[in-house]
Amino acid sequence: MLLFLASISLFPVKINAQDLTVAQVENSIKKDGKYAMLVRSAEHLKASVKTATGLIKENPQLDFQIVVCGELVKNLVNDNELRQLMDKAKSGGITILACGLSMDKFNITVKDLPSSVMVTQNGLVYIFGLQENGYKTITL
Repeated sequence: MLLFLASISLFPVKINAQDLTVAQVENSIKKDGKYAMLVRSAEHLKASVKTATGLIKENPQLDFQIVVCGELVKNLVNDNELRQLMDKAKSGGITILACGLSMDKFNITVKDLPSSVMVTQNGLVYIFGLQENGYKTITL
């Protein structure tokens, strides 16, 4: 019996995602977690802001960043709904950044963007940097 107990303590049991309920997985978000998303479509941006807003409401210490790349950066300039969404995101505690490479491609300046949007020269490099700093990231 002693040998059995010793072998269990030496070899920890792995828990598979299949062994957890949906609620257990969803409730595993850290209260002070660091999360980021790189998005390239308006629909993904809307879903990202909605998700982040809900998580921050439940966990005010959460750090959530969204990096906007590609043609979506151009949409931030002319789409009033997206501009309002950026303001809502900022007031909800979400950091929004636009990719400078995408801005260059579409001849967009910082002045063209909503004031709530910050700029990173390269969205992909920024996401890599966030990963190196312990952020959980998703690209959509």
